[in-house]
Amino acid sequence: MPDHVVQQSLQAALTQYQAGNHFAAESLCRQVVSLEPNNVDALNLIGGCLYLAGKLNEAIEVYQRIIALTPDFPEAQNNFGRCLQRSGRLVDAIAAFKTAIRLRPDFPLAKSNLAAAYYEWGKTLFAGRQTAEALEAFQQAVALKPDFIEALDWIGACLQSMQKFDGAIAAFQTIIRLKPDMPGAFNNLGIAFKNKGQLDEAVAAFRQAIVLKPDLTQAHSNLGVALKDKGQLEAAIASFREAIRLTPDYADAYSNLGAALMDAGQLDEAMAACRRAIELKPDFALAHWNYALLLLMLGEFEEGWKEFEWRLRRPGVRLARDFPQPRWTGQDPRGKTILLFAEGGFGDAMHFIRYAPLVAERGATVLLECQAELAALLGRVKGISAVFVRGERLPSFDWQTPLQSLPLAFGTTMKTIPSDVPYLSAPPERIEQWAKRLAGDSSFKVGLAWAGSARRDARSCPLATFAPLAAVPGVTFYGLQKGPEANQPAPPGLRLIQMGDELHDFADTAALVSNLDLVISVDTSVVHVAGGMARPVWTLISGRPELRWLRDRTDSPWYPTMRLFRQTAPDDWLDVVQRVAKDLEMSKRKT
Repeated sequence: MPDHVVQQSLQAALTQYQAGNHFAAESLCRQVVSLEPNNVDALNLIGGCLYLAGKLNEAIEVYQRIIALTPDFPEAQNNFGRCLQRSGRLVDAIAAFKTAIRLRPDFPLAKSNLAAAYYEWGKTLFAGRQTAEALEAFQQAVALKPDFIEALDWIGACLQSMQKFDGAIAAFQTIIRLKPDMPGAFNNLGIAFKNKGQLDEAVAAFRQAIVLKPDLTQAHSNLGVALKDKGQLEAAIASFREAIRLTPDYADAYSNLGAALMDAGQLDEAMAACRRAIELKPDFALAHWNYALLLLMLGEFEEGWKEFEWRLRRPGVRLARDFPQPRWTGQDPRGKTILLFAEGGFGDAMHFIRYAPLVAERGATVLLECQAELAALLGRVKGISAVFVRGERLPSFDWQTPLQSLPLAFGTTMKTIPSDVPYLSAPPERIEQWAKRLAGDSSFKVGLAWAGSARRDARSCPLATFAPLAAVPGVTFYGLQKGPEANQPAPPGLRLIQMGDELHDFADTAALVSNLDLVISVDTSVVHVAGGMARPVWTLISGRPELRWLRDRTDSPWYPTMRLFRQTAPDDWLDVVQRVAKDLEMSKRKT
Protein backbone atom coordinates (compact mmCIF):
# COMPACT_ATOMS: atom_id res chain seq x y z
CA MET A 1 0.00 0.00 0.00
CA PRO A 2 1.56 3.32 -1.07
CA ASP A 3 2.41 5.76 1.70
CA HIS A 4 -0.21 8.28 0.64
CA VAL A 5 -2.88 5.58 0.70
CA VAL A 6 -1.73 4.49 4.16
CA GLN A 7 -2.00 8.06 5.38
CA GLN A 8 -5.46 8.43 3.84
CA SER A 9 -6.59 5.20 5.55
CA LEU A 10 -5.19 6.37 8.87
CA GLN A 11 -6.88 9.76 8.51
CA ALA A 12 -10.17 8.09 7.67
CA ALA A 13 -9.77 5.79 10.68
CA LEU A 14 -9.06 8.75 12.95
CA THR A 15 -12.16 10.55 11.62
CA GLN A 16 -14.31 7.48 12.32
CA TYR A 17 -12.73 7.13 15.77
CA GLN A 18 -13.47 10.75 16.69
CA ALA A 19 -17.04 10.33 15.43
CA GLY A 20 -17.51 7.37 17.75
CA ASN A 21 -17.52 4.77 14.98
CA HIS A 22 -14.91 2.63 16.69
CA PHE A 23 -15.66 -0.59 14.82
CA ALA A 24 -15.13 1.14 11.45
CA ALA A 25 -11.94 2.81 12.72
CA GLU A 26 -10.57 -0.50 13.94
CA SER A 27 -11.36 -2.19 10.60
CA LEU A 28 -9.51 0.50 8.61
CA CYS A 29 -6.49 0.26 10.92
CA ARG A 30 -6.38 -3.51 10.70
CA GLN A 31 -6.24 -3.20 6.90
CA VAL A 32 -3.19 -0.99 7.30
CA VAL A 33 -1.58 -3.41 9.78
CA SER A 34 -2.21 -6.35 7.46
CA LEU A 35 0.12 -4.68 4.97
CA GLU A 36 2.39 -2.84 7.45
CA PRO A 37 2.48 -4.96 10.64
CA ASN A 38 4.70 -2.48 12.47
CA ASN A 39 2.68 0.66 11.78
CA VAL A 40 2.51 2.00 15.34
CA ASP A 41 -0.01 4.74 14.50
CA ALA A 42 -2.49 2.14 13.25
CA LEU A 43 -1.75 -0.12 16.19
CA ASN A 44 -2.26 2.77 18.62
CA LEU A 45 -5.72 3.46 17.16
CA ILE A 46 -6.58 -0.26 17.31
CA GLY A 47 -5.59 -0.27 20.98
CA GLY A 48 -7.85 2.71 21.60
CA CYS A 49 -10.80 1.00 19.92
CA LEU A 50 -10.27 -2.18 21.93
CA TYR A 51 -10.04 -0.16 25.14
CA LEU A 52 -13.35 1.58 24.44
CA ALA A 53 -14.94 -1.75 23.56
CA GLY A 54 -13.87 -3.12 26.93
CA LYS A 55 -11.51 -5.68 25.37
CA LEU A 56 -8.77 -4.81 27.81
CA ASN A 57 -6.57 -7.89 27.50
CA GLU A 58 -6.44 -7.51 23.70
CA ALA A 59 -5.72 -3.79 24.06
CA ILE A 60 -2.90 -4.49 26.52
CA GLU A 61 -1.32 -6.94 24.06
CA VAL A 62 -1.48 -4.31 21.31
CA TYR A 63 0.19 -1.64 23.46
CA GLN A 64 2.88 -4.08 24.58
CA ARG A 65 3.61 -4.70 20.92
CA ILE A 66 3.79 -0.95 20.21
CA ILE A 67 6.13 -0.37 23.16
CA ALA A 68 8.37 -3.22 22.01
CA LEU A 69 8.57 -1.57 18.59
CA THR A 70 8.86 2.02 19.86
CA PRO A 71 9.81 2.25 23.56
CA ASP A 72 9.95 6.07 23.42
CA PHE A 73 6.30 6.53 22.29
CA PRO A 74 4.74 8.52 25.21
CA GLU A 75 1.15 8.31 23.90
CA ALA A 76 1.38 4.52 23.77
CA GLN A 77 2.75 4.39 27.31
CA ASN A 78 -0.11 6.60 28.49
CA ASN A 79 -2.74 4.50 26.71
CA PHE A 80 -1.11 1.33 27.99
CA GLY A 81 -1.43 2.75 31.51
CA ARG A 82 -5.14 3.46 31.00
CA CYS A 83 -5.76 -0.16 30.02
CA LEU A 84 -3.81 -1.44 32.99
CA GLN A 85 -5.63 0.89 35.37
CA ARG A 86 -9.03 -0.19 34.10
CA SER A 87 -7.94 -3.82 34.51
CA GLY A 88 -7.11 -3.18 38.16
CA ARG A 89 -3.35 -3.45 37.65
CA LEU A 90 -2.73 -0.13 39.36
CA VAL A 91 0.95 -0.56 40.19
CA ASP A 92 1.72 -1.41 36.54
CA ALA A 93 -0.45 1.49 35.37
CA ILE A 94 1.45 3.91 37.59
CA ALA A 95 4.74 2.69 36.09
CA ALA A 96 3.39 3.21 32.56
CA PHE A 97 2.17 6.75 33.28
CA LYS A 98 5.51 7.61 34.88
CA THR A 99 7.29 6.38 31.75
CA ALA A 100 5.03 8.53 29.57
CA ILE A 101 5.85 11.60 31.67
CA ARG A 102 9.57 10.82 31.62
CA LEU A 103 9.42 10.67 27.83
CA ARG A 104 7.37 13.88 27.64
CA PRO A 105 7.61 15.98 30.81
CA ASP A 106 4.93 18.39 29.54
CA PHE A 107 2.29 15.69 29.09
CA PRO A 108 -0.71 16.95 31.14
CA LEU A 109 -3.01 14.04 30.26
CA ALA A 110 -0.48 11.49 31.52
CA LYS A 111 -0.01 13.49 34.74
CA SER A 112 -3.77 13.59 35.26
CA ASN A 113 -4.02 9.87 34.61
CA LEU A 114 -1.14 9.18 37.00
CA ALA A 115 -2.89 11.21 39.70
CA ALA A 116 -6.09 9.21 39.14
CA ALA A 117 -4.16 5.93 39.32
CA TYR A 118 -2.55 6.93 42.58
CA TYR A 119 -6.01 7.86 43.85
CA GLU A 120 -7.51 4.48 42.91
CA TRP A 121 -4.51 2.65 44.33
CA GLY A 122 -4.81 4.56 47.58
CA LYS A 123 -8.46 3.53 47.96
CA THR A 124 -7.51 -0.09 47.37
CA LEU A 125 -4.74 0.08 49.97
CA PHE A 126 -7.01 1.83 52.47
CA ALA A 127 -9.66 -0.85 52.04
CA GLY A 128 -6.95 -3.39 52.78
CA ARG A 129 -5.99 -1.42 55.92
CA GLN A 130 -2.62 -0.44 54.49
CA THR A 131 -3.25 3.07 55.70
CA ALA A 132 0.28 4.49 55.56
CA GLU A 133 0.78 3.23 52.00
CA ALA A 134 -2.65 4.58 51.01
CA LEU A 135 -1.77 7.98 52.45
CA GLU A 136 1.41 8.08 50.39
CA ALA A 137 -0.54 7.23 47.23
CA PHE A 138 -3.10 9.98 47.85
CA GLN A 139 -0.33 12.46 48.57
CA GLN A 140 1.30 11.54 45.25
CA ALA A 141 -2.02 12.21 43.54
CA VAL A 142 -2.30 15.66 45.15
CA ALA A 143 1.32 16.46 44.29
CA LEU A 144 0.39 15.95 40.62
CA LYS A 145 -2.96 17.68 40.92
CA PRO A 146 -3.08 20.10 43.88
CA ASP A 147 -6.83 20.73 43.48
CA PHE A 148 -7.68 17.00 43.56
CA ILE A 149 -10.46 17.35 46.14
CA GLU A 150 -11.36 13.67 46.30
CA ALA A 151 -7.73 12.73 47.01
CA LEU A 152 -7.49 15.43 49.68
CA ASP A 153 -10.60 14.02 51.29
CA TRP A 154 -9.00 10.58 51.43
CA ILE A 155 -5.80 12.08 52.85
CA GLY A 156 -7.93 13.46 55.66
CA ALA A 157 -9.57 10.07 56.18
CA CYS A 158 -6.20 8.30 56.31
CA LEU A 159 -4.77 10.79 58.78
CA GLN A 160 -7.91 10.50 60.91
CA SER A 161 -7.55 6.73 61.11
CA MET A 162 -3.87 7.18 62.01
CA GLN A 163 -4.92 9.65 64.74
CA LYS A 164 -2.87 12.39 63.09
CA PHE A 165 -5.57 14.93 63.61
CA ASP A 166 -3.58 18.08 62.81
CA GLY A 167 -2.83 16.71 59.34
CA ALA A 168 -6.46 15.69 58.83
CA ILE A 169 -7.61 19.17 59.83
CA ALA A 170 -5.17 20.73 57.35
CA ALA A 171 -6.43 18.46 54.54
CA PHE A 172 -10.09 19.32 55.12
CA GLN A 173 -9.28 23.02 55.46
CA THR A 174 -7.51 22.85 52.09
CA ILE A 175 -10.65 21.37 50.54
CA ILE A 176 -12.72 24.19 52.05
CA ARG A 177 -10.35 26.81 50.62
CA LEU A 178 -10.72 25.20 47.18
CA LYS A 179 -14.48 24.77 47.47
CA PRO A 180 -16.03 26.72 50.37
CA ASP A 181 -19.55 25.43 49.72
CA MET A 182 -18.86 21.74 50.47
CA PRO A 183 -20.92 20.71 53.52
CA GLY A 184 -19.23 17.30 53.64
CA ALA A 185 -15.82 18.91 54.04
CA PHE A 186 -17.05 20.95 57.01
CA ASN A 187 -18.58 17.81 58.53
CA ASN A 188 -15.28 15.94 58.16
CA LEU A 189 -13.38 18.92 59.54
CA GLY A 190 -15.67 18.88 62.56
CA ILE A 191 -14.95 15.19 63.14
CA ALA A 192 -11.21 15.87 63.04
CA PHE A 193 -11.54 18.77 65.49
CA LYS A 194 -13.66 16.63 67.80
CA ASN A 195 -11.17 13.78 67.72
CA LYS A 196 -8.42 16.22 68.63
CA GLY A 197 -10.48 17.52 71.52
CA GLN A 198 -11.11 20.97 70.05
CA LEU A 199 -14.82 20.88 70.73
CA ASP A 200 -15.60 24.56 70.10
CA GLU A 201 -14.03 24.34 66.65
CA ALA A 202 -15.86 21.08 66.00
CA VAL A 203 -19.21 22.62 66.89
CA ALA A 204 -18.52 25.58 64.59
CA ALA A 205 -17.61 23.27 61.69
CA PHE A 206 -20.70 21.09 62.13
CA ARG A 207 -22.92 24.18 62.32
CA GLN A 208 -21.43 25.49 59.07
CA ALA A 209 -22.08 22.14 57.41
CA ILE A 210 -25.72 22.45 58.49
CA VAL A 211 -25.93 26.03 57.19
CA LEU A 212 -24.78 24.79 53.78
CA LYS A 213 -27.02 21.72 53.86
CA PRO A 214 -29.72 21.87 56.53
CA ASP A 215 -30.81 18.29 55.88
CA LEU A 216 -27.32 16.78 56.32
CA THR A 217 -28.29 14.20 58.90
CA GLN A 218 -24.75 13.17 59.82
CA ALA A 219 -23.81 16.76 60.65
CA HIS A 220 -26.74 17.07 63.07
CA SER A 221 -25.78 13.82 64.77
CA ASN A 222 -22.09 14.77 64.89
CA LEU A 223 -22.99 18.18 66.29
CA GLY A 224 -24.91 16.39 69.02
CA VAL A 225 -21.87 14.28 69.90
CA ALA A 226 -19.67 17.37 70.20
CA LEU A 227 -22.26 19.18 72.31
CA LYS A 228 -22.61 16.11 74.53
CA ASP A 229 -18.85 16.06 75.06
CA LYS A 230 -19.06 19.74 76.04
CA GLY A 231 -21.68 18.85 78.64
CA GLN A 232 -24.45 20.68 76.78
CA LEU A 233 -26.85 17.77 77.06
CA GLU A 234 -30.12 19.54 76.20
CA ALA A 235 -28.65 20.95 73.00
CA ALA A 236 -27.11 17.58 72.17
CA ILE A 237 -30.41 15.78 72.64
CA ALA A 238 -32.11 18.34 70.37
CA SER A 239 -29.49 17.73 67.66
CA PHE A 240 -29.96 13.96 67.81
CA ARG A 241 -33.73 14.35 67.64
CA GLU A 242 -33.36 16.56 64.56
CA ALA A 243 -31.14 13.93 62.92
CA ILE A 244 -33.85 11.34 63.62
CA ARG A 245 -36.55 13.64 62.24
CA LEU A 246 -34.57 13.97 59.02
CA THR A 247 -33.74 10.26 58.81
CA PRO A 248 -36.13 8.19 60.96
CA ASP A 249 -34.17 4.97 60.47
CA TYR A 250 -30.78 6.48 61.44
CA ALA A 251 -29.51 3.97 63.99
CA ASP A 252 -26.41 6.03 64.89
CA ALA A 253 -28.55 8.98 65.93
CA TYR A 254 -30.72 6.77 68.15
CA SER A 255 -27.62 5.30 69.80
CA ASN A 256 -26.14 8.76 70.35
CA LEU A 257 -29.48 9.97 71.70
CA GLY A 258 -29.49 7.07 74.12
CA ALA A 259 -26.02 7.98 75.37
CA ALA A 260 -26.99 11.64 75.85
CA LEU A 261 -30.22 10.76 77.67
CA MET A 262 -28.21 8.39 79.87
CA ASP A 263 -25.81 11.20 80.79
CA ALA A 264 -28.82 13.40 81.53
CA GLY A 265 -30.18 10.77 83.90
CA GLN A 266 -33.24 10.08 81.72
CA LEU A 267 -32.63 6.35 81.83
CA ASP A 268 -36.02 5.08 80.70
CA GLU A 269 -35.95 7.27 77.58
CA ALA A 270 -32.33 6.25 77.02
CA MET A 271 -33.33 2.57 77.11
CA ALA A 272 -36.00 3.17 74.47
CA ALA A 273 -33.53 4.97 72.19
CA CYS A 274 -30.92 2.22 72.48
CA ARG A 275 -33.48 -0.49 71.82
CA ARG A 276 -34.64 1.36 68.72
CA ALA A 277 -31.04 1.63 67.48
CA ILE A 278 -30.60 -2.12 67.92
CA GLU A 279 -33.90 -2.83 66.14
CA LEU A 280 -32.70 -0.80 63.16
CA LYS A 281 -29.19 -2.27 63.20
CA PRO A 282 -29.01 -5.54 65.15
CA ASP A 283 -25.21 -5.79 65.00
CA PHE A 284 -24.64 -2.19 66.15
CA ALA A 285 -21.97 -2.75 68.80
CA LEU A 286 -21.99 0.79 70.22
CA ALA A 287 -25.77 0.72 70.72
CA HIS A 288 -25.51 -2.65 72.46
CA TRP A 289 -22.74 -1.20 74.65
CA ASN A 290 -24.88 1.78 75.69
CA TYR A 291 -27.78 -0.59 76.31
CA ALA A 292 -25.55 -2.77 78.50
CA LEU A 293 -24.50 0.18 80.63
CA LEU A 294 -28.13 1.11 81.16
CA LEU A 295 -29.16 -2.42 82.10
CA LEU A 296 -26.31 -2.76 84.59
CA MET A 297 -27.03 0.65 86.10
CA LEU A 298 -30.60 -0.46 86.67
CA GLY A 299 -29.47 -3.73 88.24
CA GLU A 300 -30.80 -5.86 85.38
CA PHE A 301 -27.72 -8.06 85.45
CA GLU A 302 -28.94 -11.18 83.66
CA GLU A 303 -29.37 -9.39 80.34
CA GLY A 304 -26.85 -6.68 81.17
CA TRP A 305 -23.75 -8.89 81.40
CA LYS A 306 -24.64 -10.55 78.10
CA GLU A 307 -24.93 -7.18 76.41
CA PHE A 308 -21.71 -6.09 78.15
CA GLU A 309 -19.77 -8.46 75.89
CA TRP A 310 -20.50 -6.12 72.98
CA ARG A 311 -17.85 -3.80 74.45
CA LEU A 312 -15.27 -5.98 72.70
CA ARG A 313 -16.84 -5.38 69.28
CA ARG A 314 -17.00 -1.58 69.37
CA PRO A 315 -15.13 0.19 66.53
CA GLY A 316 -11.52 0.83 67.42
CA VAL A 317 -11.68 -1.41 70.47
CA ARG A 318 -9.63 -4.55 70.75
CA LEU A 319 -8.62 -6.75 73.61
CA ALA A 320 -5.36 -5.89 75.29
CA ARG A 321 -4.22 -9.39 74.34
CA ASP A 322 -5.17 -11.83 71.58
CA PHE A 323 -4.63 -15.49 72.34
CA PRO A 324 -5.13 -18.66 70.31
CA GLN A 325 -6.45 -20.48 73.38
CA PRO A 326 -10.26 -20.59 73.72
CA ARG A 327 -12.21 -18.25 75.99
CA TRP A 328 -13.33 -19.57 79.36
CA THR A 329 -17.02 -18.85 79.75
CA GLY A 330 -17.86 -20.80 82.87
CA GLN A 331 -17.36 -24.45 81.90
CA ASP A 332 -15.91 -26.91 84.43
CA PRO A 333 -12.27 -25.81 84.89
CA ARG A 334 -11.04 -28.59 87.18
CA GLY A 335 -7.45 -29.52 86.37
CA LYS A 336 -7.12 -26.72 83.81
CA THR A 337 -5.00 -23.58 83.78
CA ILE A 338 -6.87 -20.35 83.09
CA LEU A 339 -5.24 -17.04 82.24
CA LEU A 340 -7.14 -14.00 83.44
CA PHE A 341 -5.98 -10.71 81.98
CA ALA A 342 -6.65 -7.05 82.65
CA GLU A 343 -8.57 -5.53 79.79
CA GLY A 344 -9.39 -1.96 80.81
CA GLY A 345 -7.97 0.55 83.24
CA PHE A 346 -6.52 0.11 86.72
CA GLY A 347 -9.87 0.52 88.48
CA ASP A 348 -11.56 -2.07 86.29
CA ALA A 349 -8.84 -4.63 87.05
CA MET A 350 -9.08 -4.07 90.80
CA HIS A 351 -12.88 -4.23 90.67
CA PHE A 352 -13.17 -7.48 88.73
CA ILE A 353 -10.19 -9.32 90.23
CA ARG A 354 -12.62 -10.30 93.01
CA TYR A 355 -13.65 -13.19 90.73
CA ALA A 356 -10.19 -14.79 90.66
CA PRO A 357 -10.67 -16.67 93.96
CA LEU A 358 -13.98 -18.04 92.64
CA VAL A 359 -12.24 -19.41 89.54
CA ALA A 360 -9.62 -21.08 91.74
CA GLU A 361 -12.31 -22.54 94.02
CA ARG A 362 -13.68 -24.42 91.03
CA GLY A 363 -10.43 -26.31 90.71
CA ALA A 364 -8.50 -24.25 88.16
CA THR A 365 -4.93 -23.03 88.30
CA VAL A 366 -5.27 -19.26 87.89
CA LEU A 367 -2.69 -17.08 86.16
CA LEU A 368 -3.01 -13.31 85.88
CA GLU A 369 -1.59 -10.87 83.36
CA CYS A 370 -1.88 -7.18 84.25
CA GLN A 371 -0.16 -3.81 84.10
CA ALA A 372 3.13 -3.44 85.97
CA GLU A 373 1.61 -0.93 88.40
CA LEU A 374 -0.88 -3.57 89.59
CA ALA A 375 1.31 -6.67 89.74
CA ALA A 376 2.49 -6.45 93.37
CA LEU A 377 -1.04 -5.76 94.65
CA LEU A 378 -3.07 -8.19 92.54
CA GLY A 379 -0.49 -10.93 92.88
CA ARG A 380 -1.55 -11.20 96.54
CA VAL A 381 -5.19 -11.98 95.70
CA LYS A 382 -6.26 -15.39 96.99
CA GLY A 383 -6.27 -18.12 94.36
CA ILE A 384 -3.82 -16.51 91.92
CA SER A 385 -0.92 -18.87 91.34
CA ALA A 386 1.29 -16.48 89.38
CA VAL A 387 1.13 -12.94 88.04
CA PHE A 388 2.77 -11.67 84.86
CA VAL A 389 3.32 -8.12 83.69
CA ARG A 390 1.85 -7.47 80.29
CA GLY A 391 4.54 -8.19 77.71
CA GLU A 392 6.30 -10.88 79.72
CA ARG A 393 6.52 -14.37 78.30
CA LEU A 394 3.62 -16.48 79.54
CA PRO A 395 3.61 -20.17 80.45
CA SER A 396 1.22 -22.58 78.77
CA PHE A 397 -2.46 -22.41 79.70
CA ASP A 398 -5.71 -24.01 78.56
CA TRP A 399 -8.24 -21.17 78.59
CA GLN A 400 -8.18 -17.38 78.82
CA THR A 401 -10.65 -14.61 79.52
CA PRO A 402 -10.58 -10.87 80.27
CA LEU A 403 -11.47 -9.97 83.83
CA GLN A 404 -14.53 -7.99 82.78
CA SER A 405 -16.14 -11.08 81.26
CA LEU A 406 -16.12 -12.95 84.58
CA PRO A 407 -19.47 -11.63 85.86
CA LEU A 408 -21.14 -13.26 82.85
CA ALA A 409 -19.20 -16.49 83.35
CA PHE A 410 -20.47 -16.68 86.93
CA GLY A 411 -24.02 -15.56 86.10
CA THR A 412 -23.76 -12.64 88.53
CA THR A 413 -27.04 -11.16 89.76
CA MET A 414 -27.70 -8.41 92.29
CA LYS A 415 -28.06 -11.12 94.94
CA THR A 416 -24.84 -12.96 94.04
CA ILE A 417 -22.39 -10.06 93.69
CA PRO A 418 -19.11 -11.33 95.21
CA SER A 419 -18.80 -8.66 97.88
CA ASP A 420 -16.62 -10.47 100.39
CA VAL A 421 -13.96 -7.97 101.43
CA PRO A 422 -11.12 -7.59 101.85
CA TYR A 423 -9.85 -9.35 98.75
CA LEU A 424 -7.01 -6.86 98.25
CA SER A 425 -4.15 -6.48 100.72
CA ALA A 426 -0.86 -4.62 100.81
CA PRO A 427 2.50 -6.29 101.49
CA PRO A 428 2.98 -6.29 105.31
CA GLU A 429 6.46 -4.80 105.10
CA ARG A 430 5.15 -1.79 103.17
CA ILE A 431 2.28 -1.32 105.63
CA GLU A 432 4.83 -1.28 108.45
CA GLN A 433 6.97 1.28 106.64
CA TRP A 434 4.01 3.65 106.34
CA ALA A 435 2.97 2.99 109.93
CA LYS A 436 6.36 4.24 111.06
CA ARG A 437 6.08 7.28 108.79
CA LEU A 438 2.68 8.24 110.19
CA ALA A 439 3.32 7.24 113.82
CA GLY A 440 3.66 10.85 114.95
CA ASP A 441 0.32 11.93 113.44
CA SER A 442 -2.46 11.53 115.99
CA SER A 443 -5.02 13.40 113.89
CA PHE A 444 -7.84 11.88 111.83
CA LYS A 445 -6.01 10.80 108.69
CA VAL A 446 -7.85 11.05 105.35
CA GLY A 447 -6.57 10.09 101.91
CA LEU A 448 -7.66 12.47 99.17
CA ALA A 449 -7.80 12.14 95.36
CA TRP A 450 -9.54 14.56 93.02
CA ALA A 451 -8.78 13.59 89.43
CA GLY A 452 -9.04 10.51 87.25
CA SER A 453 -7.45 9.94 83.87
CA ALA A 454 -7.56 12.73 81.29
CA ARG A 455 -10.27 10.96 79.28
CA ARG A 456 -12.60 11.04 82.29
CA ASP A 457 -12.66 14.76 82.98
CA ALA A 458 -16.35 14.70 83.92
CA ARG A 459 -15.49 12.54 86.92
CA SER A 460 -12.75 14.87 88.16
CA CYS A 461 -12.80 18.18 89.99
CA PRO A 462 -10.14 20.77 90.89
CA LEU A 463 -8.40 20.40 94.23
CA ALA A 464 -9.71 23.89 95.08
CA THR A 465 -13.22 22.39 95.20
CA PHE A 466 -12.29 20.71 98.48
CA ALA A 467 -11.93 24.06 100.28
CA PRO A 468 -14.91 23.31 102.63
CA LEU A 469 -12.91 20.43 104.14
CA ALA A 470 -10.43 22.94 105.55
CA ALA A 471 -13.05 23.94 108.11
CA VAL A 472 -13.11 20.46 109.65
CA PRO A 473 -10.71 20.54 112.63
CA GLY A 474 -8.31 17.79 113.60
CA VAL A 475 -7.94 16.29 110.14
CA THR A 476 -4.78 15.72 108.13
CA PHE A 477 -5.25 14.97 104.45
CA TYR A 478 -2.80 12.79 102.57
CA GLY A 479 -2.75 13.39 98.84
CA LEU A 480 -3.09 10.11 96.94
CA GLN A 481 -3.19 11.93 93.62
CA LYS A 482 -0.61 11.15 90.96
CA GLY A 483 0.20 12.78 87.64
CA PRO A 484 0.08 16.46 86.65
CA GLU A 485 -3.09 17.08 88.72
CA ALA A 486 -1.08 16.40 91.87
CA ASN A 487 0.65 19.75 91.39
CA GLN A 488 -2.50 21.79 91.96
CA PRO A 489 -2.19 24.13 94.98
CA ALA A 490 -4.19 23.20 98.05
CA PRO A 491 -6.97 25.61 99.07
CA PRO A 492 -6.13 27.90 102.02
CA GLY A 493 -6.31 26.19 105.40
CA LEU A 494 -6.44 22.63 104.05
CA ARG A 495 -3.74 20.60 105.74
CA LEU A 496 -2.63 18.46 102.81
CA ILE A 497 0.53 16.36 102.59
CA GLN A 498 1.21 15.26 99.04
CA MET A 499 2.32 11.63 98.88
CA GLY A 500 1.91 10.94 95.16
CA ASP A 501 5.63 10.95 94.35
CA GLU A 502 6.20 8.20 96.91
CA LEU A 503 3.49 5.93 95.53
CA HIS A 504 5.34 3.95 92.90
CA ASP A 505 2.66 1.33 92.36
CA PHE A 506 -0.74 0.37 93.75
CA ALA A 507 0.81 -1.79 96.45
CA ASP A 508 2.34 1.43 97.82
CA THR A 509 -1.06 3.13 97.63
CA ALA A 510 -2.69 0.19 99.41
CA ALA A 511 -0.05 0.24 102.15
CA LEU A 512 -0.63 3.93 102.80
CA VAL A 513 -4.42 3.48 102.73
CA SER A 514 -4.04 0.73 105.35
CA ASN A 515 -2.75 3.41 107.72
CA LEU A 516 -5.49 5.94 107.06
CA ASP A 517 -8.85 6.37 108.78
CA LEU A 518 -10.77 7.22 105.62
CA VAL A 519 -10.36 7.76 101.87
CA ILE A 520 -12.28 10.50 100.06
CA SER A 521 -11.96 10.43 96.31
CA VAL A 522 -13.68 11.05 93.02
CA ASP A 523 -14.49 7.97 90.96
CA THR A 524 -10.97 6.82 90.16
CA SER A 525 -8.73 3.84 90.85
CA VAL A 526 -8.08 4.87 94.48
CA VAL A 527 -11.66 4.02 95.50
CA HIS A 528 -11.17 0.45 94.26
CA VAL A 529 -8.01 0.11 96.31
CA ALA A 530 -9.82 1.21 99.47
CA GLY A 531 -13.04 -0.65 98.72
CA GLY A 532 -11.24 -3.89 97.86
CA MET A 533 -9.31 -3.62 101.16
CA ALA A 534 -12.51 -3.04 103.17
CA ARG A 535 -11.29 0.39 104.21
CA PRO A 536 -13.81 3.22 104.74
CA VAL A 537 -14.10 5.12 101.48
CA TRP A 538 -16.35 7.94 100.34
CA THR A 539 -16.71 8.14 96.58
CA LEU A 540 -17.78 11.36 94.92
CA ILE A 541 -19.94 10.62 91.89
CA SER A 542 -20.58 12.96 88.97
CA GLY A 543 -24.08 13.39 87.56
CA ARG A 544 -23.27 10.91 84.80
CA PRO A 545 -24.60 7.46 85.73
CA GLU A 546 -22.03 4.66 85.89
CA LEU A 547 -22.71 0.93 85.75
CA ARG A 548 -21.08 -0.16 89.00
CA TRP A 549 -22.65 2.55 91.17
CA LEU A 550 -26.20 1.74 90.01
CA ARG A 551 -29.02 4.29 90.30
CA ASP A 552 -29.67 6.68 93.18
CA ARG A 553 -27.93 4.57 95.80
CA THR A 554 -25.73 5.97 98.56
CA ASP A 555 -24.06 2.61 99.18
CA SER A 556 -22.40 0.04 96.90
CA PRO A 557 -23.28 -3.66 96.82
CA TRP A 558 -19.80 -4.23 95.39
CA TYR A 559 -17.97 -2.53 98.28
CA PRO A 560 -19.64 -2.79 101.71
CA THR A 561 -17.37 -0.12 103.27
CA MET A 562 -18.13 2.48 100.60
CA ARG A 563 -20.47 5.46 100.70
CA LEU A 564 -21.52 7.31 97.58
CA PHE A 565 -21.96 11.08 97.40
CA ARG A 566 -23.72 11.98 94.16
CA GLN A 567 -24.09 15.29 92.36
CA THR A 568 -27.63 16.61 92.60
CA ALA A 569 -27.10 19.04 89.73
CA PRO A 570 -24.83 18.70 86.68
CA ASP A 571 -21.21 19.72 87.37
CA ASP A 572 -22.06 20.89 90.89
CA TRP A 573 -19.15 19.53 92.90
CA LEU A 574 -19.37 22.19 95.59
CA ASP A 575 -22.66 20.84 96.95
CA VAL A 576 -21.12 17.34 97.05
CA VAL A 577 -18.03 18.51 98.96
CA GLN A 578 -20.13 20.52 101.41
CA ARG A 579 -22.11 17.38 102.27
CA VAL A 580 -18.85 15.45 102.60
CA ALA A 581 -17.44 18.13 104.95
CA LYS A 582 -20.54 17.97 107.15
CA ASP A 583 -20.43 14.18 107.39
CA LEU A 584 -16.66 14.19 107.91
CA GLU A 585 -16.99 16.39 110.96
CA MET A 586 -19.66 14.10 112.37
CA SER A 587 -17.59 10.97 111.67
CA LYS A 588 -14.51 12.46 113.29
CA ARG A 589 -16.46 13.22 116.45
CA LYS A 590 -17.45 9.56 116.74
CA THR A 591 -13.80 8.40 116.70
